[in-house]
Amino acid sequence: NIFATRYPKVNEDRIFHDKENWIEILHLWKELKTKQLGMNEEINKLIDALPPNKQLLFGVCCVKRIENCLYKFLKNKEEEPAAIVVEGAIDRLFKSCVLAYFANSCMIFSEEVQAFVEYLIPDTDADGSNEVLYAQNAAIALVYCIRFTKEQNDDFIHYCALKILETIDVMAFNISDNERSNILVLQETETQKRIIKLIDAMPNNFDFNEIEALKETIAQFSID
Repeated sequence: NIFATRYPKVNEDRIFHDKENWIEILHLWKELKTKQLGMNEEINKLIDALPPNKQLLFGVCCVKRIENCLYKFLKNKEEEPAAIVVEGAIDRLFKSCVLAYFANSCMIFSEEVQAFVEYLIPDTDADGSNEVLYAQNAAIALVYCIRFTKEQNDDFIHYCALKILETIDVMAFNISDNERSNILVLQETETQKRIIKLIDAMPNNFDFNEIEALKETIAQFSID
């Protein structure tokens, strides 16, 4: 199931290198996952308080922040045309957040386009590198947003937030300084809260200019 929550595997190289402390490392990993789930519940409540078009806007912001990870993957696979499709899909999603378009957002993406984006989701069983995992998270978050335009299920936007948090979690786990690692995860939670606050403060009938201003703001929080 491509929409199942996938947690990254324990870094085996690190465990081998620090084999004397492998039990401690596994305990730290478990602690991180517990904290992550708690943080995500807090974010979910903030998402639920937004109207649907603003929920989608937050989800697309998540995708926008991590899109470069997917672009890099597609470029390495010499799939530049696919990157153009991804870029177009993200632009369409931003456009569909405007109330005038949101009512008909369910018709913006054909089944063919949705199936193509799902096809682009990298297979981490074939390549378990962190770079591929980051690209996978970006692609899955994009599919969640597309599905939200059709079903408006809050969970899809919850999963977008979780995919970002998972990505930061993996990046943080590769840092040998555990305190610094925890700080990165906490910072991501605060970043998501800040973006939700910005979106919540926008007028309900926000226009394209306000979306562009938001995109410029979240550019400082891009992940690549």
